[in-house]
Amino acid sequence: MRLPERRFALALCATLLGCNRASTPASAGPAPFTSANPFASASPLLYQAPPFDRIHDADYQPAIEEGMRRQLAEVAAIASDTAAPGFDNTIVPLERSGALLTRASKVFIAMTQANTDDTLQRVQTEEAPRLAAHLDAILMNDSLFRRVRSIYERRADLGLDSVQGFLVERYYRDFVRAGALLAEADKARLRALNQEESKLATAFQNRLLAATKAGAVVVGDKSELDGLGDAEIAAAAEAARERKLDGKWLLPLQNTTQQPAQASLKNRALRQRLFIASTTRTERGDSNDTRDIVKRLAQLRAQRAQLLGYPSVAAFVLDDRMAKTPEAAIKLLSDLVPAATARAAREAEKLQAKINAQRGGFKLAPWDWQYYAEQVRKAEYALDESQLMPYFELDRVLKDGVFFAANRLYGLTFKQRTDLPVYHPDVRVFEVFDADGTSLALWYCDYFKRDNKGGGAWEDAFVDGSGLLGTKPVVFNVANFTKPAPGQPALLRFDDVKTMFHEFGHALHAMLTRVEYPRLTGTQDQASPHVRPGIRHHRVRSRRPARHGMAQPAGGPAATGYRGLRVPGAQAVRRGRARGAAALPHDLLLPHLERRVLRRLLRVLVERGAR
Repeated sequence: MRLPERRFALALCATLLGCNRASTPASAGPAPFTSANPFASASPLLYQAPPFDRIHDADYQPAIEEGMRRQLAEVAAIASDTAAPGFDNTIVPLERSGALLTRASKVFIAMTQANTDDTLQRVQTEEAPRLAAHLDAILMNDSLFRRVRSIYERRADLGLDSVQGFLVERYYRDFVRAGALLAEADKARLRALNQEESKLATAFQNRLLAATKAGAVVVGDKSELDGLGDAEIAAAAEAARERKLDGKWLLPLQNTTQQPAQASLKNRALRQRLFIASTTRTERGDSNDTRDIVKRLAQLRAQRAQLLGYPSVAAFVLDDRMAKTPEAAIKLLSDLVPAATARAAREAEKLQAKINAQRGGFKLAPWDWQYYAEQVRKAEYALDESQLMPYFELDRVLKDGVFFAANRLYGLTFKQRTDLPVYHPDVRVFEVFDADGTSLALWYCDYFKRDNKGGGAWEDAFVDGSGLLGTKPVVFNVANFTKPAPGQPALLRFDDVKTMFHEFGHALHAMLTRVEYPRLTGTQDQASPHVRPGIRHHRVRSRRPARHGMAQPAGGPAATGYRGLRVPGAQAVRRGRARGAAALPHDLLLPHLERRVLRRLLRVLVERGAR
């Protein structure tokens, strides 16, 4: 297992909370950990996939508690080793440590983000400060740090290969950035800051999810929904029914400031209600207000940065990133301001002109922008998103878009595995195969919005692929697309389609990674020695996009007559994989599929509409 980091602690204490499903009552404490706990040993399922049919809420806390106890014992043994510090007797054992904690916490974190309930919320609140203390106990262990520091200072003379040398540097950096060089009094202060931050981060995310659920806009008159498609109105009615608001319609809030429905709703008052509900969801002076928490978190993080020798939080964070300094990051953003604001001003003029032409009699407001931008797009480019949505049925985008592109680029194929248990009926599992038929990974997708799911979209893994541990990746994507009413197709907006491709790019990175050491797996490390080969072009012939309910044209993709898509990087990535590259950089996929494939797909749709 990789050595836990501060961000891992915050992942456990700051994942998204709130619930709407039944759960077991709070208990006085965790049940005893026994061999019957589903996390007690590696899962017998393919690639150690979580046995969700055996996992219950009561299993997490005892497994996490026992996992911390065992890892501290493992770390104590490493730190007290009387042999001279070396890579094999210090770094490798640290990489293997904490197997139980990793197994339990990876699934637990995923569930608190995507499918939480009252019990998981309580466990998270209790375990967040304990995990923060656990990480401090490892990363501020003087004896252990002396061994890591000794190896770091002698790394050039130890015969390490480039990856091992890089891993040693990352370990040393992890310890230093966690306070290992501080005096004892400052370490005590840092521990206190970490404890308080872990509790506040949990409270913040708890309030945010609760506020997002409470902020949903209830509509009592169907005529106010004029502009939405039939499927969207049906989904709003179903969302209301699930909250026992029969005879009404519900517009749940997405994680973003702007809400998708604002692009279609003709009723300006409803657009305003929706915008205000979104932008003020945690600023209403109620139990979900987060402003005081945000202020205190900023203070705590500033204090921690200064304690570690940095002038600001930005300086601390960016010291380990490409920009390196706040000044460089600010310059990058500042250089964009003139062009961005000029472009926005020109767009605002066009939108106001459209309002005036329709005799609207009002000045452009934030809740008008999306609606009139869509009208300008229709007028200038004959592009109507409502007419595109029937072509973007979720399954069609997934199989004939995402999977199709991954096959043409990397030779991958996908087989749905209905025999593997899932944590919610909305979740699907696919086994991923390489071009030669070799099984590579498992991939889970959980696409529909739920009240007990955090906002936004993300990628993560239940199991990281590691040569040292002999594990293969078990990866998942989560999103918040609008769930259709029963019997209705799941139609996506273009932004949703881009989100699918984007998050799948992260999943590909995790699934195709070739890494020996857990600390460097997947997308977790910002500065791993990824192969970044020279860019070439590879041609991917597009499938003709079919409207929902229409079959794929006979003859398959090659019979469509559309030009191929030139996608850079595919051949280079294949060469990198053949050389046993440390990891596949996900950014080799994201720009290609988002900009080139999707842009061409839109062009094809527009051309077909013109004909």
